[in-house]
Amino acid sequence: MSATNLISGNGLPIEAVYIMSGADFPAINRDIDWRELPCLLVAERIGASCRVRFSDGHSQIYRSGEAMIIPPYTRHRTEIIACTIPETTTYWVHINYTVAGLPLFPAIPLPVWADRRCGRTLGRIAGSFAAVGGSSLADSARIGELSYQLLSALLSLADIKKRVLGMVTERLRLAPVFAFISDHPGRTASVDELASVIGLSPSRFASLFHAVTGTTPIEYQRTARIRKASVMLLQGKKLAEIARTTGYGTPFSFSRAFKAVTGASPAAYKQRHQSM
Repeated sequence: MSATNLISGNGLPIEAVYIMSGADFPAINRDIDWRELPCLLVAERIGASCRVRFSDGHSQIYRSGEAMIIPPYTRHRTEIIACTIPETTTYWVHINYTVAGLPLFPAIPLPVWADRRCGRTLGRIAGSFAAVGGSSLADSARIGELSYQLLSALLSLADIKKRVLGMVTERLRLAPVFAFISDHPGRTASVDELASVIGLSPSRFASLFHAVTGTTPIEYQRTARIRKASVMLLQGKKLAEIARTTGYGTPFSFSRAFKAVTGASPAAYKQRHQSM
């Protein structure tokens, strides 16, 4: 994983967290069962068509060369329709962008499909991610450069309205709180403690937090722990390290809590999600 801090033109602090990528040749042409990735998926498949079904009932067909853009935590499954050449190729990347600790997407709505022109651009960037094979300073700089290129390409497809920028500004008011939660993933802070971070009364803080996130501070922290664990699983971290980092103590306690929330054991979740 590589984290890069990006600053937008109006000074908004955007963090890019690169998780993994691939240039699969030949691509694995099989259906992928229902899943919910803890990150943004951007992919281009060359030589094959597929249909993605979403849990809200709608579906989208992607033909060879078109771009697939799946927001974080969007439940979906992929079905192969046809292969037009014997050896297909898939370029894909898993990445997250956050503003003040909250996901930039889907706060800014993105289309789940883009045409072949955009597909070529997004596929090229995804393939370039996959070509970075090391962990040197130069590799980290390259990941940062590609993260910025991908964000620029995605924002060119987005419909950014004033109300969205207003939501982002509101989130910035809570930035110290989100930073505190991120820095202490192994514990659940009280509402009083979180309110003191930005100098608000507990009642005013709870109201503001719910208006921005749609949930309570306690529930948000519980969800954040599982989401962090999900990303660590995809990074190949050991269960003991994940349990220790996220405050579950033992691999057994973590596995039980993880399955209660996601419906899958850590091993099953990793097997289902660690691919395009």
